[in-house]
Amino acid sequence: MLVTGSYAAARATPQSDLDLTTLLRGEPAVGYRTWFEDRPGRLLHVSAGFESLEEWLRRYDEPADWSFGFPTETAARFLWGTEEARAALPAPPALRRPAASPELEDFVEAASKARRSVARDDMRAARLHAHNMAMLAPRLLIPLNGERRVGDRRDAMEAALSLPVTPAHYRDDLTACLALRAASDAELSDAARRLPVEMLDFLRARCPDVDPQPWLSDYLRDGTLERHLSE
Repeated sequence: MLVTGSYAAARATPQSDLDLTTLLRGEPAVGYRTWFEDRPGRLLHVSAGFESLEEWLRRYDEPADWSFGFPTETAARFLWGTEEARAALPAPPALRRPAASPELEDFVEAASKARRSVARDDMRAARLHAHNMAMLAPRLLIPLNGERRVGDRRDAMEAALSLPVTPAHYRDDLTACLALRAASDAELSDAARRLPVEMLDFLRARCPDVDPQPWLSDYLRDGTLERHLSE
């Protein structure tokens, strides 16, 4: 059994939840349980996951879906474990996951949907698509910046916002598209338009082969992606 999160990282506070994972030889009959323990001052929320050791080990090769594309390291410690489990996992058994691949096509498609929604004056949809686009934006810049490994969602957000090598208005536009600051419909429209335009121009100059998908670098160089955005 592993403890993860703030208790594993030795930074738990009285407000922290307790996260547990039980690794099994086979597939678990139950995937998840949660309960609350009485203690002075505040209930302790306990979350217990159950999964196979094989599934846990597979995660070491799969990017996290919450990290804005950054490589991750989730603190973990044994509460107890068999020799088999201890031999299979690193010591301590922190879960280190790789960076996600850049997704230039998906970034451009989300930007295109945001633009079309603005043109229809459907600002709810525009904000949704702008958010999807902004979630993909940091992935495109990670190769141009020094490696940074993140430990949780807040850490990942701060890493995304503090990248040093970025287009000119990247931080302002990202915070607007992610709804991390109040933005009027006009401000959101400007951010959703400017972020992809500056990103494509920036990548063309700095890293045109950022996405290894066949033909995408050619489409980036010759302006095809911008033409798709304007349609």
